[in-house]
Amino acid sequence: MALSTEKVKYPEWLQIRSESLADPDNLVISSRLLDYIEDIVDINTDEIKQSEPLQQRAHFDFDRILNKFPYLTSYWKRYVTVEYALNGLESSALILERAVLSFPQCIDLWIDYINIVVANKLKIDSEVKKLFEEASHHVGRQYMSDPFWDLYLEWEEKHSGKNSNAYIDLYLTIIRIPLHQYARYFEAFSSLRDSFTIKDLIPEQHLISHEDTTLISSMQSLKLKSIENWDQLNDKSASLLLQDYFYRVFVETEKGTNSRWEYESKIDRIEFDATPVTDEDLDAWNTYLDYEETQGDVAQIISLYERCLIPTCSYQSIWIRYLKFLIAETHDNDRIVYLFNRACDTFVPKEFTNIRYMFAKFYEETLHDFDGAKEVYFSLVSEYPYECRPVTETFQFLYRQNKDKDSVVKDALTTVKIYIQDHYDIVRNPRKITSLGGSIIKSTHFQALYRLLNFKNVSQLIVEAGKVFWLERHLIKKTRQLLISLFKEDLVKSSIPYWYFFFKFELCQRNKKNLSNIVNYIKYFAQMPIAEVNYLISAYNDFAFKNSSKAELIGTSREIVRHYLETDVESSTAMKHFLKSRLSTDRNEELTNKRLQVENGHPSGKRDGRPRINNTIDYTLRLSEIGVPALPEFSNVERANTPVEYIHPVE
Repeated sequence: MALSTEKVKYPEWLQIRSESLADPDNLVISSRLLDYIEDIVDINTDEIKQSEPLQQRAHFDFDRILNKFPYLTSYWKRYVTVEYALNGLESSALILERAVLSFPQCIDLWIDYINIVVANKLKIDSEVKKLFEEASHHVGRQYMSDPFWDLYLEWEEKHSGKNSNAYIDLYLTIIRIPLHQYARYFEAFSSLRDSFTIKDLIPEQHLISHEDTTLISSMQSLKLKSIENWDQLNDKSASLLLQDYFYRVFVETEKGTNSRWEYESKIDRIEFDATPVTDEDLDAWNTYLDYEETQGDVAQIISLYERCLIPTCSYQSIWIRYLKFLIAETHDNDRIVYLFNRACDTFVPKEFTNIRYMFAKFYEETLHDFDGAKEVYFSLVSEYPYECRPVTETFQFLYRQNKDKDSVVKDALTTVKIYIQDHYDIVRNPRKITSLGGSIIKSTHFQALYRLLNFKNVSQLIVEAGKVFWLERHLIKKTRQLLISLFKEDLVKSSIPYWYFFFKFELCQRNKKNLSNIVNYIKYFAQMPIAEVNYLISAYNDFAFKNSSKAELIGTSREIVRHYLETDVESSTAMKHFLKSRLSTDRNEELTNKRLQVENGHPSGKRDGRPRINNTIDYTLRLSEIGVPALPEFSNVERANTPVEYIHPVE
């Protein structure tokens, strides 16, 4: 690669980049990397200019960090400075253009971009006007947006003049927005108002449409009725109407500004920061949103949500709230899909999945886009291979969308059986090389799903089929047959959802014998965490006490007492004794001790590298007999980092 000489000359650059790539969420390292790039460019500007590989490296680092953190205003400005030094004005202006596209809620970036465009005449006046209009759409309703409006007014005055309709129309827009500097704009507007007619200041369609409630109130106050156009008014009536009308506009804006200040003053963080938002700030934002939504101005509500999402962009709850509002109030599907993509692709951490399921449901229920929904569901199965919910949601989606419900259930169970045959037969017989690979599954959707499944989530398809048989079709016998037919398979031995479902099913049937069989089976053969096994044992005991006769309790008292000893954390000695016996059907305590040692409380995997204390204290002795204990001596310390050996292969 053409970077060989640069690698020798700037090794620290590559070292810091390597650290940043290894920990992409660490803004301290990212900032250190950009500091280094700025220093290199400042010291060796000419050399970097002439080296395309080094410029590519600098662009790569800035682009990667800003794709990850697009709301960092200072990082965009640093990028612009570096680009200006390397490639000049027009290239740096393109970086600013990217900045406002990536972070359109930032007033500072819009002002910088428009200033550089205007000062250097990079666009013609009509294009600059469109820039101002686009910026006003994104930031014009922000409470502290007066620097932007001042720039817009200054440009409009220069290009259109104070007596132009374009200039006064801009003021007519500003004076209706609850801004911190509202009074200053009203004062400036009032000094201009007398130079314009009533037709210039109040569009005649407001008179015809009767949608301007402020105009209606003014006309009623002045007892003006049955006016079809402004020509019917004489100068005095027009002057009185304008005076009353804009006084009402002023009062309404003043009221809106002052009421919002109550919420604005309680918010400490308005900029993006990688650290969590305080509970107080989060509450303040939510309370502010509650207020704004009661006011009913959709544009103002959207503006506040966009502002709120600058410091809280990683908070799934705010995105979901915003999306619910847009879905209910705007029906702007393009905007909603764009918002989902922003949240899921850039801002909300991958571990928060509710918004992604919401996205899939939106595709399915609102857009009726089967392929879009399927893509989201399948991506969740792929991204979370050891969770059961993605498989549940995907199965239910396929079940909802298919008119032939029986075929969906059949394909799901066929998928499980093929998985057993293809994967577990190979484990039992390593020489077996043939594999069905899902080829006999009729549904192409389940063929694709099959390729994403593993030993942790495939058993969820059994649970979903069981739900259909039991809860939807009320086929008790068929549900039991399904569960019993697979309970000895290795893949369900570690499946918490399977055993919970089986237990709850028999619990609802009040089948004591089957419940007892389930509990005894999982005690000896299941490969679930001890806490899960103990939970089911405790649930069985509670059921037995509440639903057994005196004679039945006497007959099972030994078993119930044994269960209590096994699950009672206070009876540690007895619990350990019975725990060992339930883990080893041949009652071989030595082998069981070794098994407990390597599993370390996690039956689905084992690890032989656990450090051990060689000179343990004999607690059966008295303190006087023990004396002063020696410092512990360990063995196997060097094997502490050996990998875990799983019972099932990790795919």
